[in-house]
Amino acid sequence: MMVGAGLVTTVPLLLFSAAAPRISLTTIGILQYINPTMQFLLGVVLYKEPFHSHRLIGFGLGFGWTLS
Repeated sequence: MMVGAGLVTTVPLLLFSAAAPRISLTTIGILQYINPTMQFLLGVVLYKEPFHSHRLIGFGLGFGWTLS
């Protein structure tokens, strides 16, 4: 199981390190900036994850701090 966990962690990192020099740093920065929001929307909208008001407040605070 530990070997599998290592592979699951290593493969995406190797793919990222191979792809990163091929695109601009601006593109990488934008993708890493919007990635958490896209994961959030994917979970709530597509997978129908429960999303209560206290989580909305926490997400709103974090998102607001990011924009400021």
